[in-house]
Amino acid sequence: MNATTPPPRSVPSASEGGPALRYERGLDASVGAVWAACSTDAGLSQWIGALRGSPATGDLAFAMTAEGSEAAWVPVDVAICEEGRGWDVRLDAGMGAWRFVLGLSEAPGGTLLRFEHHMSTLDELRPYGTGWDYYLDRVELALAGQDVADVDFTAVNDTLTPVFEELFAAAETRG
Repeated sequence: MNATTPPPRSVPSASEGGPALRYERGLDASVGAVWAACSTDAGLSQWIGALRGSPATGDLAFAMTAEGSEAAWVPVDVAICEEGRGWDVRLDAGMGAWRFVLGLSEAPGGTLLRFEHHMSTLDELRPYGTGWDYYLDRVELALAGQDVADVDFTAVNDTLTPVFEELFAAAETRG
């Protein structure tokens, strides 16, 4: 595990809209700065990907360029995207329909980011647990003006995979 990666702050669970991975992360940045990092092309490009188009026109696409320069552009369906309310978006990157919900609130010393990844089943969510911790580490470094390349996916994945397996096993037991 690198110095940035905390134990996972994720809970696989059933919720409105089906199973979800839920994350909470305290960030040492203002709500406005976190919102810009999570809702604009300039902000997203520093830690996860690229955004083009406009939610106002319904022509919005996203590419996870942190996954490689040849990342596919996928259409994004926006239900909500408002500073102060967060966002609720859906996309299909060829691996099933994904729904992401983001909420931000002021917290002592900065912002509390709440992020959810919804899918149809817990098994569909299983491959993404450690990945979202990896990306949340990257947004945290980007907001601090540090190099996001310092986050080592292999280290995050190797450290957190057993923890996520326990979380998924407990969620499956709860049914």
